[in-house]
This record gives sequence, structure tokens and C-alpha cells, in this order.
Amino acid sequence: MRHTGAVDPRVRQATPSDIPVVAQIWYDGWRDAHLGEVSEELVDVRTRSSFDERAAARVTDTDVVEVDGAVVGLAMVGGDEVEQVFVAPASRGSGAASLLLDAAERRVRRHGHGSAWLAVVPGNARARAFYARRGWRDEGDLARALTVGDRRIDVDVRRYTKVVSPLIDVAELASRLGEVTVLDVRYRMGGPPGPEQHAAGHVPGAAYVDMDADLAAAPGARGRHPLPDTEVFLAAMRRCGVSSDRPVVVHDDWSGHAAARCWWLLRHHGHPDVRVLDGGWAAWTAAGGEVATGPVSPEPGSFAGRPGAMPVVEADGVLEVGVLVDARAAERFRGETEPIDPVAGHVPGAVNLPTSTNLRADGRFRPADQLAALYAAVGATPEADVAAYCGSGVTACHDVLAMEAVGIRAALYPGSWSEWVADPSRPVATGP
Repeated sequence: MRHTGAVDPRVRQATPSDIPVVAQIWYDGWRDAHLGEVSEELVDVRTRSSFDERAAARVTDTDVVEVDGAVVGLAMVGGDEVEQVFVAPASRGSGAASLLLDAAERRVRRHGHGSAWLAVVPGNARARAFYARRGWRDEGDLARALTVGDRRIDVDVRRYTKVVSPLIDVAELASRLGEVTVLDVRYRMGGPPGPEQHAAGHVPGAAYVDMDADLAAAPGARGRHPLPDTEVFLAAMRRCGVSSDRPVVVHDDWSGHAAARCWWLLRHHGHPDVRVLDGGWAAWTAAGGEVATGPVSPEPGSFAGRPGAMPVVEADGVLEVGVLVDARAAERFRGETEPIDPVAGHVPGAVNLPTSTNLRADGRFRPADQLAALYAAVGATPEADVAAYCGSGVTACHDVLAMEAVGIRAALYPGSWSEWVADPSRPVATGP
């Protein structure tokens, strides 16, 4: 499949053939990290061959990153701990480390954990700065035993933590108001005007984001909601107070559909810490959350991302996707009705998993194990080549978000059905 974004460097599951290079990168990185903390003599006791044995034992827990076909880094996860992230010195600054950390966070989610932790040697200033930029929080000192040969050495490390779920509940948001940037993306096709609803009541400090003006370009041959121009989007986010070093929480009153579009765009442009309020505005008010009224004029942010952090598939690659998920209602997928676009049906080979399936009766997302089972039933698993589309590229982000919550990295087809049927030469299927 031809994806754009996140192509090279490329992350994949480690295989037995990777063990020698994984062991070498791990050994070199481990020595580099610990030489300043324990004596070189003691570091030398941990032999190179011991890393071959350890890499072989942990190959199923390891992701590697390739640049030009060569493995240049690794990430290893055990439970909720990101145990190792190492990149060969020549490939530092290539984006490989960020891709590995993303992959590690997805593994933690696949293990059923909503938060992760890792340990960093205090003297490793480069690593500490990297994790801070990626939204990890320094929780303080942690004493850890280091086994070197037959010796046990106590080494002080810093414990870093991060909530890796793309969702946040009402209670956590209420406790963190003032620490996060809140965005209100209230929007419904044919529904009440979002700005008026925002002015009448919103989460304190939440800036209003306009779906059509800020999160989409003008309708045309690329569909009804093409991706916005990068500079337009970045300017809108800065206007709303978004900065790369401050977490963002997005909500709407449309079961997370519009919020998911904003979440995806921020992540696509490299923001490291974006979450969607589970249950949205309805959950906030039902829980008695504080409500503010009137206009919001936040301090302008400094967000200066660039697109490419999330995978995208374009029309010429859609038919090559291994598992293409159609997020529209079942009757639209089958071609029984089409209320918006000129042609009914679906992309040949697609499977249907409507966004409503992601949600419980109260409008919150299903538990992770249920979501994983739903997507696995249509072939969407962490190992599969997966992409999602909808009518115009908005609600498909909801399926992408649901899959991200269970560790499945899915590409988005931004033009979706409205772009697909704009070219009469493209094939159309109907029925189940």
C-alpha cells in the first residue's frame, strides 16, 4: 500500500534475523547511557554476547526502525514499562526515536494499559529532554538495581510517566484544568451553530475551533472536507493557544466525531500529547463539570508542527490496502441509501465498522478489550495493513482513534467516499 507520512524511517516488529544488529545497538546504547553512572570496569562486565541472548529472548517484545532498509534502532516493552529505546548515533535526529516511542506506546495500549513508565539515567540530558518533548512527565528519583555479572549495583534513575491512551475522562480533565489546552470542536452536519453553543456554555478556558474553517479546506475534487492547508491549520491552533510542550484535550457534542478529526490533525502535525474527552460535552455536563460562558481569548500558542506523523493513504493506493475500514452507517455502505454524495455503495474490498459501534449507550468509548475484538473481527489487528475512510474524511478519524486506543496504527484516507466517487472511472461495490 502506498502510504504518505511515516514511511522512512519505518517501524516494524523485530524478527529473529534482526537479533545481531538489535543486540549491538542495545549494547552500545546501554554502555553510552551508563558509563557516567557506574565505573567503566563494571559496565565492561556485561558482555556483548549477553545482549545477543537477551535480544533473542525478547524479540517478540521488540520493534525496530529502519532507514533505507537498515535497522538503526529498537524499542522494547514489557507490560506498562518502556524498557529500552535506543537509536544508533548516526541516525539520531532522523525522527527514528520518535517513531520508536510511538510504537512502544502502542504496545503498552495493546497490553491493556492506559499509562506507561520508563526509567532514564539522570546524567542522560539528551534522553531526558527528548522524553519531555514527547509529553512524558518526570516523576522524580527511582532507585533501581543494576545487575552486572555477579554484582548488584544500586543506580539512581529518573522515573518518567505518560498517559498513552488517546482518551481522557471527565474526572481527570477536571483535575487538570489550567495544565492543559482545551479545544471545543462542537459541530454537527446540519446541526446548530457551534460558536453560539460555545458562547452559551463551555469547559472553562476552552477555545472554539471551527470545523469548516480550521480543520478542512474548501470542498472540491478532493472531497467535501479535504485536509486543511498546513499554515491555515497551524495558525488556527496557535490562535487557540496550542503549543507543542503543553497537553491538549479536544471535545465536541457529536460523540467524538469532530473531536477525533482535530485530534488526528494535531497528531499528524507532530503534537506529542493530544487526547479526546471521552463522552464529550454531554459527559462533562452530566458529571456536573464547571461551565463558563462568553468568548474565550487564550494566550496565543507556539505550535509549529509539520504533517507526516500519522499515515495517510491517497486514492491511488486505496485498493492496495490490506484491511480498508468503512466508518459509515451500514445502509450507506451497502448502497441502500446515500443522503449526501451522488453515488451509493463502497470501495470494493472494504469492510464496514460504523463509528457508532465504537461507543457504549452513554456515548463513551467501549472498553479496550471490546474495541480490540470488534476490529479483530474484520481483520484490523496491530499486525495488519489498515486504513479507514468515511464520507468526507471526518468521521473516519473516529475509527482511527478507536483503533489507536487498542494499539492499531491505521492510515486515514482523507478524501474518502466523496473524493472516490468524484472520478467515475473508480470502481464501486454494493451489498454487504
